[in-house]
Amino acid sequence: MAGSLILSLVACGAGPGATETGDPSGNGAVGTPSASGDEIVVNVSDNVTLINLEVYANNNSCEFLYADLVFDPLYYGDRQGNNSPCICTSYDLNEDGTEVTLHIKEGVKFHDGTDLNAEDVVATFEFMLRNMDTLGLASAVWSNLESVELIDEYTCKITLSQYFATFENSLTYTWILSDEDIEQYGDDFQSAERVINGSGPWKFVEWQDGQYARYTPNQNYWDPGAVSNIDTLNVWFVNQENAKVSGITSGNLDYTQSLRSDMVPLVENLEGVEVIEYTSDVMYYMQFDCAEDSIFSDPNARKAAAYALDVNTVLGLVGGGEKMNCMFLPSLLGYDESIEGYEYNPDLAREYLAKTDYNGEKLTLYTRNDLVAIDDVMAVFIQNLVDVGFNISTKICDSAEFVTIRQDPSAYDIFFVNLGAFDADPYTLYIIPRIVNDTHNSYYHNEELNNLIIDSYTTTDKTKREDELKQAARIVYDECGPVLGLYASNSYCVIREGLEGVLVTKGAGPYFRYASVDEAVWNK
Repeated sequence: MAGSLILSLVACGAGPGATETGDPSGNGAVGTPSASGDEIVVNVSDNVTLINLEVYANNNSCEFLYADLVFDPLYYGDRQGNNSPCICTSYDLNEDGTEVTLHIKEGVKFHDGTDLNAEDVVATFEFMLRNMDTLGLASAVWSNLESVELIDEYTCKITLSQYFATFENSLTYTWILSDEDIEQYGDDFQSAERVINGSGPWKFVEWQDGQYARYTPNQNYWDPGAVSNIDTLNVWFVNQENAKVSGITSGNLDYTQSLRSDMVPLVENLEGVEVIEYTSDVMYYMQFDCAEDSIFSDPNARKAAAYALDVNTVLGLVGGGEKMNCMFLPSLLGYDESIEGYEYNPDLAREYLAKTDYNGEKLTLYTRNDLVAIDDVMAVFIQNLVDVGFNISTKICDSAEFVTIRQDPSAYDIFFVNLGAFDADPYTLYIIPRIVNDTHNSYYHNEELNNLIIDSYTTTDKTKREDELKQAARIVYDECGPVLGLYASNSYCVIREGLEGVLVTKGAGPYFRYASVDEAVWNK
């Protein structure tokens, strides 16, 4: 599936005449007002809770969902790499891409009725520059930002230390704040004062920590076609699989995300409910210790492991998905379908292992205990590796222990974990930290590979960028390291008939910015 799923098929739930309860599972644990008979109330869930209301401190899917509803970014991104103008109608680059002139949309108002213009954009960038040390999102997406300058009421210019490939993605994470709010309340106006004054298509109403966040449509939104006919949108924080199923079954939830595959049979035959299955942009991969004193410093040992692994059997254990051949998922820039990958071939694995100096030294494969079907997955992979001659066992750790092991030089032989992909961006979470910066201590170094990655990241030539990334992918395949992409798993969401416009990204969670209901179906 190449792009995001725009779901316009399935949801009814707490429509007219239904009673809204405080507990989406139907158990009534939290009391909230009942919906009036004429209101359209939609109840959806996310797996994680909202932690704070400061958009530039965002670090989980529910916080991005909140920002996406309430604020307008410079560019709008669907988190699959498709970006389009929003508050910034267009931009101009100088020759080397270090100066960017932004043209700002006219006629936009904040929720309090004040005008949004270039002064607010400048104030937003200045806010980020002042708080780079404390705002994780700002420092992640604008590390190359040097300064911002007001040109006129609807034009401003930013200066970068260096152009970077994910520049346009950064525009999609730049939600515009009111300069008047910053001036009146200070930089902590969102967290300390709870002044939530965006310009987006939804208004923030309330947040009950650990329970839900509530939104209503912005009836004065600058794009009338984006104003929802939903009266109240409740986003519940539900991470228990049984609660998701109970919420869908009872009608108290109209949408739920990331339902485990073994729970799907409980909801797939419900009337007016559809289960959507798709291959996620979450890759599962192994990384090798390639230090000189490690057997995996030898590419033959790494290839022996790669050919030993029966990935297709594992896919049957985790609810389906797609085997990876290239180091990049198909949604990422640099994906090369011509790379053939490593097929399950125990005999070939034994041949490669025989070319090494391996003498049966004890090895350990580390992984996390929160991964899907991890006990069964490790049972298969360990048996595969033992069958071809590795003396290896597994240690399944909690997240804290796993992070400690991965960060400790030479503490592991191999580790297995997952990684989500967003915005068709192969750089920010993947190849720059894991290969160029060697954040997880593989001790693999390939100057040609690193140069290709860095040059592709800094060039303004998109064709050159893609070509260099494909060259990098070929090197990683030929070297079988330091990372070995294995598979992308299937994911499942559940939605009721009548709910339209939900954006289900393959890796970033759901977005409801353009959600509405088909009232002809919703009223039945």
